[in-house]
Amino acid sequence: MKLILTFKKESDELKRIVVPMITIITALRNAIDTDSDMVENPAIFEDDKIIMEMFWGNKVSEEQENNFKNRTLNALRYIFSEAGIENYEIKWF
Repeated sequence: MKLILTFKKESDELKRIVVPMITIITALRNAIDTDSDMVENPAIFEDDKIIMEMFWGNKVSEEQENNFKNRTLNALRYIFSEAGIENYEIKWF
């Protein structure tokens, strides 16, 4: 699965939030009750986008994956709100 964050303007704010964002995503992944590990590729920065690609090591249920995605979306919205970032788009693929 791929998480793509698109920002309406390139900003130094992006650099400031990347480490907390990845830390929270890792913590959320670890909180999911599954025997599967997740493999993450390093985040890719393209102009106004941050692309994170993640793979479950073993098959997880749709409920577990949706739980992870929803928790991640809520955490990212909170991080962006605290950082004062308003113009962004979050997509899962």
